[in-house]
Order: sequence, then C-alpha cells, then structure tokens
Amino acid sequence: RGLRVGVLAIDPSSSLSGGALLGDRVRMVEHAGDAAVFVRSVGSRGGTGGVAATTAQMIDVMQHMRCDVVVVETLGAGQDELAVASLVDTTVLLAMPMAGDHVQAMKAGLIELADVIAVNKSDLAGAGLAAAELQVVAQWSTRVGRGPAVVLQTSAATGAGVVELAAVIDALRPDDQPPKRRFTGLAAIEGQLLGHVRNSVAAWLRDSPAGQRLCERVSSGQHPVAEAATVAWRAVSGD
Repeated sequence: RGLRVGVLAIDPSSSLSGGALLGDRVRMVEHAGDAAVFVRSVGSRGGTGGVAATTAQMIDVMQHMRCDVVVVETLGAGQDELAVASLVDTTVLLAMPMAGDHVQAMKAGLIELADVIAVNKSDLAGAGLAAAELQVVAQWSTRVGRGPAVVLQTSAATGAGVVELAAVIDALRPDDQPPKRRFTGLAAIEGQLLGHVRNSVAAWLRDSPAGQRLCERVSSGQHPVAEAATVAWRAVSGD
C-alpha cells in the first residue's frame, strides 16, 4: 500500500541475566532490505503487561520517524497482560485452534479489550470451531461504546485471511480522531518506578541479613506476607 511500517517486537528478558534473545528481528529477514519497514526488537527488562517500560516512548519515536503504521507485538499476552491496549489505537488478539474451550477463552482478559480476534493456523483442524467459540465470547464481552470484536481466521503458512485482516485493521483506524496520546508521562514513570521498586526490594530481600530473616519468617508462617511486604518497602524507601 506504499505505507511506512514500524514494528516493535517485545521479547522476554531473562530474570537471571537480564538479557533477551531478540529473535523476532531474525525471523523477519525478508523485510531487512525494505526501506519502508523498520523492525526493532526490544527486551521487556522487567516491564509489565506484556510490553517494555519504554514502549510508549518508542511508539512516539516511530511516529516522528513518519511511520504510517506501528505494530506492537507483545510478549504473548496472557489473561492479565493488558497494558498494550492502553498504548495502541487498535488491539488485535492472536489466538489459535485447540488452545482450550470457550470457558478457557472467557478467562482471557484481553478478549474484553480486543478490537479484532484473529484465529491463526486456520489450515489446521478445529480452527472453525475455535473462531465460533471466540465469536460467542466476543458477544458476551463488555466494550463500552463499541460493538463486539471482529473475529476472523488467518494462516501465516498459506497467507489465507492476511489481506482481510489488514483491511479490517485499516477500517478500524479512526480517521476523524487523533491517535491515542500514549506518552503522557504516567506510563513511562510508572513502568520505570515499578521496575526500580521490584529490583530494589528483591535485592534487599536477597542480600541483606534482615531481608533474609524476613523471608525465612514468611516461609515458616511466622510473618504475614502483606506485613512483610510493608516492612520490605519501608526498609528500601527509608520510610
């Protein structure tokens, strides 16, 4: 379509080393020579909700780079990894057949926020049933001021449904509304703060004698977890 496309592919960072494989960029080698496509793999580095703490800023940077479309690929959002929905204008949930029945599907919190649900691997058995079950769940989900999510089937292996998916996403883009303002500072500060607090508290619990004793008391049932969390926070913050 002649559009400039930016891709932010979030990869999980190791909880031990802090490193990330950043394999998404490697798999997208066919786009490496395309001047209209820019792919950036990013380690989550303790970010929450399936994205990195700096995702909001990176989206804005890509928009300043005159990218017409910015695709944010999350860690693989689970039932409560919903932060991406607050950062993007259109949320696409990628599902697959044989991943569970409609009761399991109802527990996926992102369904309530998804604008589009794409059942990939539609060339496999069970794709039609999965799409039908997700269609029912989408009808049940609460979407204030909006209708149920669009459900369709795709296949990355055969290319079936991919053009239709792009058309649906394009049709949902609000032409009469400005793009969502992501970088208000709140998400950036919150993400950095959560990572800093988590690392500081974990280091105190792991390395200090007082923290180690507190962990032992919690493990033995001598100290309530909620109170221990308060003690740890006060120790780190100096409160």
